[in-house]
Amino acid sequence: MNRKDRRRNQRELDKGMEALSSGAPARMAISAPYVIVFEAEGSTQYHFHPPKEVAGNQGKGIMFYGMLMSDIVRHVAQMYEVPPDTIWQAVDMERQAPTGNVEEVMKMGVLDKK
Repeated sequence: MNRKDRRRNQRELDKGMEALSSGAPARMAISAPYVIVFEAEGSTQYHFHPPKEVAGNQGKGIMFYGMLMSDIVRHVAQMYEVPPDTIWQAVDMERQAPTGNVEEVMKMGVLDKK
């Protein structure tokens, strides 16, 4: 997917999210998600759907998902109005010692180090 398509998709997503947050009834169709994450029966499920441009090419897929994760960190930082490094610290702590439990990570004090 090129930059122009990504910008168009982001605008469509933004419009849909704006409508949802305003309380107005809205319908949004997501036709090609890259990642779907949800909870089922007490555990988090991950379904990955790489775009056709990288499907079947491990190197491109790794780079694509690396870029996607970086974008997610940036957007989460914007959402919570914190520097991206705050999110990266939380990522690094979880990466070093996977807990699967937000309360355990919070005890490590990532947010106390602003």
